[in-house]
Amino acid sequence: MPTSRLPLAAVIAATCLLVTTACTAAPAPSPTPSPTPSESSSATTGTMTGTLTFANGSLPPPGHYELDLEVTADEFTLTWYGYDDEVGHVSGVPIDLPGALTILDESGLLAGDDDTGGCDGGASARLDLEVDGQRIRSEAGTCGGEGGAGDVRAAIEAIAGADAVSGAVEDVKASS
Repeated sequence: MPTSRLPLAAVIAATCLLVTTACTAAPAPSPTPSPTPSESSSATTGTMTGTLTFANGSLPPPGHYELDLEVTADEFTLTWYGYDDEVGHVSGVPIDLPGALTILDESGLLAGDDDTGGCDGGASARLDLEVDGQRIRSEAGTCGGEGGAGDVRAAIEAIAGADAVSGAVEDVKASS
């Protein structure tokens, strides 16, 4: 009979372990909705017109590119360059203008906080915008693509779309 008790004891132990683990496991986190621009941004009505410019730094061709985005209330034009000449452009309807405003606001650039702490040869960016009737001019620099200029590039992607931006970069590389 001792051999029959061993499997029964194993089943009881496994059941206890399962019940204990299930009862002590942390509850699954509830999804947190993304903040709306009015919750996280000082840009309350979400109107933005003007220019966002990003240059990825001093890299030899074909690595260097510049993006220039002109945006109005209902249209954008994204133009891309190598070191010297315009390589191409595309126009369209802004994809996520509130998202772009949130990115720029959270980086401090809409408040006029120039983030020029980049490094020699690092990425740089400029804003010349009117947001909710307020004129904003900021410059940003960065090393490694984080913050400042990287936030401007992310805002350009939010407005024009990641596919348009990555296509522009590939176009510059192919033309150099």
